[in-house]
Amino acid sequence: MRPPLFKEVGAYESIVHAFYSIKTWRRYSTERKYARIQNSVVLVQKWRRGISESVKYNVLGRGIIMLQANARGEQQRSRLRRQVGAAVVIQRAWLIYQQGKDFKGNKIQTAAIKIQSAQRTVAILREYQDIRASATVLQAFARG
Repeated sequence: MRPPLFKEVGAYESIVHAFYSIKTWRRYSTERKYARIQNSVVLVQKWRRGISESVKYNVLGRGIIMLQANARGEQQRSRLRRQVGAAVVIQRAWLIYQQGKDFKGNKIQTAAIKIQSAQRTVAILREYQDIRASATVLQAFARG
């Protein structure tokens, strides 16, 4: 039922239509603002998630590098242990050979061989100490 103040038939309908249009526009405008805000929030969340994933990737990368360094250090120490063991076996065999030879004579040659053996022992010991120091540095780096 129409209120009595509108005398024309079409005036009431046009006001109702205008009110409905304004209400519809307001709803549309509000929905657009909400959609824009929601898109902004999603964009910020994606950006933040990307940063978080990048940080995780970098941490994992550093961890893998440390694991690889530890593995290479262990391989080097194992190789060194084998070399030292082989050197000990060779030196022991040489010493047994030399002791048997000493009884036969030629003291000057025996002394020269002993000096050379001592020199080789010192050189191998220095190399071992250098490798051991390198392994210690790697371990210190890996432990932080």
